[in-house]
Amino acid sequence: MTDHLNHFAKIAHEQSSKRDPFLKGVEMVQWHVNQSDVTYCRQSDHTLSLYLSGGTTSFRKDKQGLYGGPGKICLMPEQSESKWAINSEIDFLHLYIPDEQLKTAASMTFSKDVRFIELLDVVYQEDPILLAWVQKYVRSTRTDPVESEEIVNNIIVHLLQHYTSKDLSLKQVKGGLSLYHMRRVNSAIKDQLDHKITIEWLAALIGLSPFHFARMFKLSFGMTPSRYITALRVQKVKSLLQSERSLSDISYAAGFAQQSHMSIQFKKITGFTPAVYRSL
Repeated sequence: MTDHLNHFAKIAHEQSSKRDPFLKGVEMVQWHVNQSDVTYCRQSDHTLSLYLSGGTTSFRKDKQGLYGGPGKICLMPEQSESKWAINSEIDFLHLYIPDEQLKTAASMTFSKDVRFIELLDVVYQEDPILLAWVQKYVRSTRTDPVESEEIVNNIIVHLLQHYTSKDLSLKQVKGGLSLYHMRRVNSAIKDQLDHKITIEWLAALIGLSPFHFARMFKLSFGMTPSRYITALRVQKVKSLLQSERSLSDISYAAGFAQQSHMSIQFKKITGFTPAVYRSL
């Protein structure tokens, strides 16, 4: 089966790749394939595939009659082998999700025995919700790693709800966090603002799954964890801009991974770049 993955790598041309900074093993790769027959099998990860352009005459050889196209989604469970006829140039994204991440999310979110949970084999599905999440993930990884963690959690839970052999349903969340938990989470965020903060870490502080934590946090704070953390960091940048420190130092002190990331988020919230804001 390793030969099949090597065959795919030889046929396909990698355009870009992105490893999620917070979710171990999660990776997104953009591929380009010219006209060719392709055999695909990935041993260690589940593959979520999204067609970006082309592919309207492409098909999987054991599913003839189903054709690809922009926005179409395929799901290939780990170790599953498939053969494809690519009849024109196509561009597509692969999101690789380790089985460990999938099983952990299933256990924590649904409190189910995850040993027998298996992803379904899906070919050229139209799923507007999943499509929107994947497109949002593509954008978020460029500017907000905390938001990307939230989105991947939503993608994984969506896959578990709609594309597994088990009936997994979520309980309706009616209330937010308790006042005690709100204070604890808020204090933890402020104490670690200049460090890497993850949804997984915050959720563990109060014994929730990352998915349920994000939903309850939004009910309690009126915004997603990523937006709240970013707002606090921008507020800290405003304060630090009154000093003589360089923008790169301020970016680091406020917990932004890069100065460019700080500038993007600062302008989004204030309407000004940090440099312009400092001169006002």
